[in-house]
Amino acid sequence: MKFIKYAVLCEDTAQREFLQMVLPLLTKENMNFEFVKTRIEATTKTQVDKRAAEACKVAFINHNVELFLVCRDVDSDTQKEFNRLYEMFNGMFHKLQEKHRNQCVIVLPVRCIEHWFWYIKYHQENPNLTKNITLENKTGNEAKTAVYDKVKVSKDMQEIRREIMESIDVEKLISRSESFKKFHGDFTNVMKLLP
Repeated sequence: MKFIKYAVLCEDTAQREFLQMVLPLLTKENMNFEFVKTRIEATTKTQVDKRAAEACKVAFINHNVELFLVCRDVDSDTQKEFNRLYEMFNGMFHKLQEKHRNQCVIVLPVRCIEHWFWYIKYHQENPNLTKNITLENKTGNEAKTAVYDKVKVSKDMQEIRREIMESIDVEKLISRSESFKKFHGDFTNVMKLLP
C-alpha cells in the first residue's frame, strides 16, 4: 500500500472533510492518504487567498508532504469568477519549485462545497433519474438547506456529511459538476506525476 502525506488549506470544516473522504476514492491504486495539519490555517475565503502560497511552502518544506490542496468556495456560478480564482492560485503555485508546483491541486467548488454534497445526495434520492439537473445555479443557502435541512451550519454536521459520502458515485458527480470534474482531472494528473 502506498502512503501519501497531504496538507490542505481550506476555509471550512466541510471542505476538509469532503477532501479527506473523497481522496481515497479517486485513485485506482491501493493508497492511504495521511492528512497533515500545518500551523497555517484559514477560516474565511480571504484568509485562504492570502495564505495559500505560504501554507503551500510550509507544507512541503516543514512537513514533507507529497500533495498540497487549496480549497475555496467560488461563491458564484459564473465561469469568469471560477477562471479568475483558478488563475490566481495557479499563479501562486507557478512561483514554487517545479517539483512542488506539480504536487498542488486547486479545488474550487462552484458556489460552495455543499453543492457537491447536494449532487451526491440528489443522486442518492433519485437513482433512476438520467436527466442532468443543474444545482450550481442555486444559492449557497439553498444548497445548505438541501444538505443539512437548515441554513446555519454548525460543527455537528459531520455525521450528515459522512452519511452522504457513503453513497458517492464519483463518475456521476464528475458528469454533473464541472467544478468537480476540473478538480478530479487536476488531481488525477498530479497523482500520475508523484513518484
